[in-house]
Amino acid sequence: MKRSIYLILNEETGHIKIGIGKSPEKRIKQLQTGSSVKLKLLYQREVEHASKVERNLHFLYSMYRLEGEWFDIPNISFKEIDDKITIYENNYKLLSQLENPFI
Repeated sequence: MKRSIYLILNEETGHIKIGIGKSPEKRIKQLQTGSSVKLKLLYQREVEHASKVERNLHFLYSMYRLEGEWFDIPNISFKEIDDKITIYENNYKLLSQLENPFI
């Protein structure tokens, strides 16, 4: 089942949420309801192995983790994130074709 990897920006702090979901637009509305700060959807990309790709992104940026799925990533590059997502997704596709029991 395909889901989207998304990045949401807290416009006041510059903090970024890296998450997954079927509908990032609905998710941002949910988050916005509980926040007095303006949130903005910065990026979304549908992938097949969303939870695994998200886990890799969280690990990659773990040094910038604030709390939960929120990060303070300086000079974030959407091209870099998009390239990493492509690499992770391709790796998981390849591993699933090998019928790897660890996937």
